[in-house]
Order: sequence, then structure tokens, then C-alpha cells
Amino acid sequence: MRTLTVCICTLTLAGLGHAQTTKVVPAAAATSDGSSSTPYFSGYGSGRAQQVILGKKLAPNTALIREVALRADGSNLQTVPGRSFTNLKFYLGVTDKSPSTMSTTFASNRTSVYKLMFSGAMNLPAQNATTRPFNIRWKLSAPYLYRAADGNLLLEWEVPGQPTKSNYFLDTHADSATPGQFKAYGPAGKFAASESYTVTCPNPAGLAPGGKAEFMTASFKKNYPAIVAWGFSDKFYGPLPLPFDLTTLGAPGNALNCSIDLALPLVMQAGRGGWEARSALPIPYHPWFNGFQIFAQAIFVDQPSNALGLVFSQGLQLTVSEDSAGTLLGHYDSTSATGYLTTRQGLVIEFTGVFS
Repeated sequence: MRTLTVCICTLTLAGLGHAQTTKVVPAAAATSDGSSSTPYFSGYGSGRAQQVILGKKLAPNTALIREVALRADGSNLQTVPGRSFTNLKFYLGVTDKSPSTMSTTFASNRTSVYKLMFSGAMNLPAQNATTRPFNIRWKLSAPYLYRAADGNLLLEWEVPGQPTKSNYFLDTHADSATPGQFKAYGPAGKFAASESYTVTCPNPAGLAPGGKAEFMTASFKKNYPAIVAWGFSDKFYGPLPLPFDLTTLGAPGNALNCSIDLALPLVMQAGRGGWEARSALPIPYHPWFNGFQIFAQAIFVDQPSNALGLVFSQGLQLTVSEDSAGTLLGHYDSTSATGYLTTRQGLVIEFTGVFS
């Protein structure tokens, strides 16, 4: 497990992206009205709204957040009077909860330190009948540093007082989760003997945080000594660009298809369709692994096949399931311990800052 952690950290540091000034989560609602709306907290004039955002949707590594903005719902464009709150509080923090594992209890979702970023009077601007910009804005007095490796992002708004209903609804968007997926890629080396073998993931449902990545190669006529290379890149292995053609090393038709960050024995056993071998790699239960990609490739020892004496299988790309972008929990009473959960549906939020 330590080897896995070190390799992932190295890959993370090496993959810093380009900075940008704004980012909308979920991205699908950046330029069009979201698919739904919510009265929490604006429509009731009081209460609590808490949202968990899948951190990797905001930034793969880090985000320095300077502003946070919401927009009013635009499904039925009409003029909406502004609203004023005398004591609104806004918090930011990290949590090990994900959008799909949020509790209906507000306190249970606060699994780490979260900071009060705004406290005081807040005026929600009046809305016209033509546009819905991100004009419900909090300019933070100090930037908030978010690191995806620490967990997901938690946002919370608290408005004490008695509910006073209005038609000031906020824009939300429903977002579906993505299941674990796999695909074979790259060239498959040929054996001296006629072998028609496959590489696959026998249990894609296990490709989830807390599950495991499984590699299987099967349908061999004989038992070959082999190892499986687990890697975290299909682009580079050190200075080598991938796939790396092994013709010059004496193995024409073969290629190194993934980085070799962890090599494990691949023991063949007799199966119903011939000899087969399996290997599995645990996936830590942590929000950071949502959507994470892992790669694998079998390397067989077979002297008659080529001058190198090795046969390299196709690569296998395994993508861990990815949760929805965000989920909102809300209640019209700010003192309530629990709220109403809208699973896989959250506020459309614009962040301003630096993202990498």
C-alpha cells in the first residue's frame, strides 16, 4: 500500500495543470440553466444548506479559492425581488464524505476542520426576466486553499431566523454517477506457439474506492511463467514515451504499454477455457480515487517466441467509478440537526481562483 501511495503522489505532483480564473461545478451547467432548483436557503429566507462537491471536479490537485458564486434558477424566467439577510454565515472545509455517501445529519458530514469564510449581512440581488448570471457572490476576505488529496470540498450556508417564503430559488443540476470501466489497448505480442489469449477485468463492479482493480488473462494452451505490471501511466515510463516498441530489443510486435510501478507474480491455473491467471490491486477508500485510472499488462517468459524471450500482452486501462459532482442537503430551520438530501443533485457553483 505504501508503494501505491508513493507512486500516486509522484504522479500527482508531476501532473500539475494550467491555472484558470473561474470554474463551474458541475461543468455541464456552466453555460446553461441547470436541470432543477432548490429553495435552500434563499426560498425560505432562513435555514441551512450544505453541499459536498467531488473535489476532483474542482481541481485534480489544488485550488486557491478567492470567490464563490451562485445563480438564481432560470427555468422560468421572471423578475424576482431581492432578499436581505442580517446574519448569514458561509463555511468552507474538507470532508471524507462523497456526494453519494453524505449523511442526512449535518454534523456527520463535517469530518474535518471547516472555516468560517463570511459572517454578516447579505443582500441577494434582484433578478430580471432575461438572464441568470452568477451574481450571488461571496468575495472571501482571505483565499481558501483546497487540496484534493485531503478529501472532498464541503460548503455550508447558515441563515438563522424564522422562515419567510419567496420565489427566490437557486439553480441546481442533477448529475449521474459513472460506473467503473475498462478497455484493452495497444499491441498484443505473439507466441511461437499459436495462442489466442485475452486480457480483461473480470469484475468491473469492483472498480470503486474501497474496491479492487482486477486483471485477468486467459485462454492459453500451456502454462507460461509471467508477471503483471501495474502502472499509473500509459503515456510515460520514466523518460520513455509509451507505448514503447520493443522491436529493437528483439521482440518485434511487442510493446511496453504501461509504466511498471509495481510488478507482481502472475501465476497461471487451469481454467475451463484453458490456462488463465489473475491479479488484483486494492483501491483505497478515499474520495481522491474517484475517476482514477490504473493500467496493467502481462509479461510472459517464452524463449522460442523472440530473441528477447518475453511476450508482452495488450495493456488494460481500468477506470475507477466516479461519483456525481455534488449533492445538496438542506433544511428551512438552521437549528435542525438533519436535512433533506437531494442525492446526485447540487447547487450550480462558480468558483474564482487558481486551479491546478
